[in-house]
Amino acid sequence: MTQRAVLLQALASTPRDINGLIRALPANGYDWRPDDGWSVGQVLDHLLAVEAVYRARLERIRREDNPRLPHFDSEEMPPTPTPPPLDVLLKDFAEKRRGTLDFLTDLGPGEWQRPASRNSRGATTLRWQVVEMMNHDLAHLGQLVDIRVQWDRVKRDA
Repeated sequence: MTQRAVLLQALASTPRDINGLIRALPANGYDWRPDDGWSVGQVLDHLLAVEAVYRARLERIRREDNPRLPHFDSEEMPPTPTPPPLDVLLKDFAEKRRGTLDFLTDLGPGEWQRPASRNSRGATTLRWQVVEMMNHDLAHLGQLVDIRVQWDRVKRDA
């Protein structure tokens, strides 16, 4: 399997992984925040917002020759205090991710190596931006696991 295929598969699995992690939570578990952390809804709201930023970056790298990308730190994009309803977030994120996957699938092999520079970190490529996107997904999937574990513990000990 190529690196490209692995990255596409990882990005495609995120909406399913999210559904699997939150499926067993009751409705009041979606808004619950562990120890001043983020709720499930806030994590999804953040993922949706960051998806749009990454997609714009990828499109710009494809469209422009070696664009200079502005600084972007996804952790500087906190979620809204009261995110939209969970079903809306899940649907919107899955749709946006499908659009990103369609965009990436349409790229030719050489386009994955298109260069860009970042003000804060130097040289990058379109492929490396996809790797960062995948790592961002993984970090927040881990966060959802932590929320589930803490929720289960609180409810068990109550």
